[in-house]
Order: sequence, then C-alpha cells, then structure tokens
Amino acid sequence: MKFLYGIIFGIIFILYFFGTNIENNSHPEYHINIFNIHWHHWMICIIILIIIELLKNDYTEYIRGFCIILIIHGLYYEDCFDFSI
Repeated sequence: MKFLYGIIFGIIFILYFFGTNIENNSHPEYHINIFNIHWHHWMICIIILIIIELLKNDYTEYIRGFCIILIIHGLYYEDCFDFSI
C-alpha cells in the first residue's frame, strides 16, 4: 500500500510541476546543471532509488513508488539522453 501511495504522490508531483504536456525544454527553471552536465530528474531519481534501496527504512516503499513514476515520466521526453547544457 505504501508503494501505491508513492505512485499517487509521484503523479500529483508530475502534474503540479510538469503539467500534462511532455515537451523538450518546457520548464528551464527546473533544470539542474552541475559540472557542465544537465541532470535530468529521472537520473536523480535513479540515484535516490539506489541509495534508498541500500538504506531501507519505513519510507522505502513510498520513495520507491515516487521515484519509479518520475523515472518513467523522465524517459518519455525526447531529449532524455541529452546531457548538454
């Protein structure tokens, strides 16, 4: 059930911050550029997912559901593998 709540929260998060349209460079104010690399939200969620799997606690299922939804959403973008700034 916790996993499902994480998925629901992830969907609400996506709708609030990204909207329903999947367009490249649609929200430049949310870009994270470190070390001359554009860090996509799906990459950050993979890192979080790996860390949370290693450090299991009461919130692991929530975070797992949330991150999986954001990873899937991020991979829908046409430029999902473009790391240039």
